[in-house]
Amino acid sequence: MNQETINSVVIDILKGVKETGSEIYGVTKEGLVKAVDFAQEQVPLVIQEFLNWKFYEALIELVCSFGILGLIGGFVYMVFRHTKNIKDDFDRWALRTFIFVFSGIFIVPISTRSIHLRQPINTMVQIKVAPRVYMIEYVADRTINKP
Repeated sequence: MNQETINSVVIDILKGVKETGSEIYGVTKEGLVKAVDFAQEQVPLVIQEFLNWKFYEALIELVCSFGILGLIGGFVYMVFRHTKNIKDDFDRWALRTFIFVFSGIFIVPISTRSIHLRQPINTMVQIKVAPRVYMIEYVADRTINKP
């Protein structure tokens, strides 16, 4: 092969690479533009859904906590109502003492782990009043205190 043939083959190869490269560049650019447009369109929706999820999660936790408090209050009311009918003061005192000791051993530890009033109220207020601050604190908390 002479030099001119080699040069023409190399030139043809480079032209092919240039044409193919421009096609690949065009497809890649188009794909990136579509991805950015999709992200710009979907990110606000995702953030709103995340905030709604956290708000209603806190609301459910708050309702459950109030339910547990209601059950405990009902239990205490029932104890006083039923022990009021006992005629002997010592028996009444002994039964109430037994029930409150039983409550202290079993019901109070379970309820203190289940009842969190401040945290869900704080979350709900923060999401409604300052959602951006909530997002920043949530991400910072997850970054610093990795679960």
